[in-house]
Amino acid sequence: MFPEKLVETILEHFTEPNDIIYDPFLGMGTTAVVAKKMERQYIRK
Repeated sequence: MFPEKLVETILEHFTEPNDIIYDPFLGMGTTAVVAKKMERQYIRK
């Protein structure tokens, strides 16, 4: 499981609000949770 702060930092530097984040593995859903908090869309496999 990734720390939320790590995902937040990555999304902050490489995406804009309303971008679509693709997480093919999803796992515990940390990326999806952070994406939603940061006003990004997300899809999974």
